[in-house]
Amino acid sequence: MKIFPNGKRSRAVAWAAVAALGVAALAGCGGAAQPASSPSHAAASSASGQKLIPITIGKAVDVVSFTTADVAKEEGFFKQQGIDAKILVMQGSSNANAALVGGSVQFTMADSIPLAIARGKGVPLIAVEGIDHGDSEQLIVSNKWIAAHHLSPTQPLNQRIAGLQGMTFAAVGPTDLKLLQMLFQQFGVPFSSVKVESLQSGSAAAVALAHGQIDAFQISPPTSFEVVDQGAGTDLINYETVPGQGNIEYDLVMTTTQYAQAHPDIVRKVATAFAEANNFMIAHPDKALQIEEKLFPKIPPSVLQKTLALIQWNKDGLQQASWWKDADTLINQLGVVKGTFTAKEGVDWTNQYIDLNAVRQQSSQ
Repeated sequence: MKIFPNGKRSRAVAWAAVAALGVAALAGCGGAAQPASSPSHAAASSASGQKLIPITIGKAVDVVSFTTADVAKEEGFFKQQGIDAKILVMQGSSNANAALVGGSVQFTMADSIPLAIARGKGVPLIAVEGIDHGDSEQLIVSNKWIAAHHLSPTQPLNQRIAGLQGMTFAAVGPTDLKLLQMLFQQFGVPFSSVKVESLQSGSAAAVALAHGQIDAFQISPPTSFEVVDQGAGTDLINYETVPGQGNIEYDLVMTTTQYAQAHPDIVRKVATAFAEANNFMIAHPDKALQIEEKLFPKIPPSVLQKTLALIQWNKDGLQQASWWKDADTLINQLGVVKGTFTAKEGVDWTNQYIDLNAVRQQSSQ
């Protein structure tokens, strides 16, 4: 679930923060925002001289899957739609949602779990474009534990889970822990023998694993691939292979329902540019990699390439009811919202703002 550049916070931390989100908190500023690209946001014009509409987009965290915003900017998709996009990293979903409702950003990029949490607290957010689907989180287990317990990624899933009893697990956030507990419960394996340590970041967990202080932790590429490449651990369980999690509706472009109702034309332009970026990622992986290398210069290109290959981009930026149904199931199993959450098309998510003719015309060029 957390496709992060090396050293960035786990997305689970963002989930934990947004879980405490209330309507009162959303009245404040986003805070802690950092430019993600293009430092200037002065008034701009298109090649035809048309004045562009300035829009600010907040990324909940700086992750590879959210670079569709940077691709849309670099490849000129925003400008073609008449948008001058400023992209900020908001340091967490709670900051991003607060800035969105407060009006300092008009769109945010986050995943379906913070959206459900916000909706459950009465915060009127709506997903207007789907970035990707599927849970890409991986359980990285130390090679020492793997050898001692005769485990292998090719074994049946229930056998691998049974072999994790007694391990020390580093939880970067409460959602990571709930995911693993849910997996143990799903296969009837008691979780009581697992010792849980709390760490603040995926990078801290990677160091602890390398030094033998923990036996396992959960993270997504590129950090997971880096740990495996360095010989410290093995990708024992990929959540995309777990029944019900391979196709959950996941990363999203969101705005408030009020903004969408007041500015439907702007929402259409932004959602369409994002959808064009999605198709670019699918059709031009080599060019996408070149952009990623500039965005994340400290990560080896081979790791970025594997990360991009793992992400299941939504073609044409379209969300699907079946993917949302799987997301609903996961959200309710995790217990991150009070009661039962069921995402409703037209209320919680919609495809209506994507100009499919423009998207497909752009993709054919």
